[in-house]
Amino acid sequence: MRNYNVYLRIPGCERDPWECTATAMGYEKVLPKSSYPPRLHPVDHHFNWESGRVLSAFQLVYVIDGRGVFESDACTRRYRIEPGTVIALFRGVWHRYAPEFEIGWVEQWIECVGAVFDRATSAGLLRPERPVSHVGFPQELLQAYDRCHALARQRSIGFQSMLSTMGLHLLAILLRAGPGCTGAPRPIEQKIREAQRMLAQHYREELDMQELAQKLNVSYSSFRRAFKAQPDLVPLRKNNLTRAQFEQLSGRTIRLHVGAFTG
Repeated sequence: MRNYNVYLRIPGCERDPWECTATAMGYEKVLPKSSYPPRLHPVDHHFNWESGRVLSAFQLVYVIDGRGVFESDACTRRYRIEPGTVIALFRGVWHRYAPEFEIGWVEQWIECVGAVFDRATSAGLLRPERPVSHVGFPQELLQAYDRCHALARQRSIGFQSMLSTMGLHLLAILLRAGPGCTGAPRPIEQKIREAQRMLAQHYREELDMQELAQKLNVSYSSFRRAFKAQPDLVPLRKNNLTRAQFEQLSGRTIRLHVGAFTG
C-alpha cells in the first residue's frame, strides 16, 4: 500500500446518530533513517519529538512493522512499541512517539471525535494511563483497517459515515482485547510475530518450520506449540495455511507448505 492520509471536516449541521465521526485516516511506511513525522499533515497534527503534540480528537495508531517508542503525560514510563501494537491517543493529552531511526516502522491510523470515546474513558474501558495494547495480528483487526483504507481512498458518496462506523468497530475490537494485552509481549510471542512477517515475505517458497525455528533462535517444540495456539494462524487443512490468513499479511496469493505444524 502506498503512503497516504485523508483529513475530513466534521459535518456542521448533520445529526451524528453514532456519536462517532471519523475525521482522519492514513497509512505510513517510515523508512530507516527518515525524518518523522513526514511533513504532510495539518498544522494542528504535525509535531516534533521535542515539543510533542496535543490532539482534539481520539486516534488508534496500529504499528504493524518496525520498532519505536511512545510517551504520554498520562503515563509514568516510556513504552517500547513492537509490531502488532495499538496506541490509543486521547483528546487533550500530550504525547509523542516515533520509530527508531535506524529501523523505521509501518503505521496505520484512524481518527474520530464523538461522545462515545468520552463515555468509554469515563467508564474505565479506555484508560489514558494505559494507552498501549500489544494485540498482535488478529485477522478481524487487519480486515477492519483494510476496509477503512478502502473507504478513505475511494471516497465514494457517504463514505465518511461508513468510515465512522468502522471507527466504532475498531474500538470494539480493541476493548475486546482487554486490559491484559497492555504489557510487553513475551519473548515467544515476539518470535511468532517475526515468523508471521517471514512467512508473508516468503509466500512463494516452501519453508521448513524447523529451519524457521532455528533462524529465530527458539526451540522447535516451543515454537510449534505457540504457533498452534494462535487462533488466526491455525491451518484449516494439512500442508496449507488458509489463503485468507496470509493474504492479510502479504496482500497476495499464498502457496506455503507447513505440514509439520498440523499434526
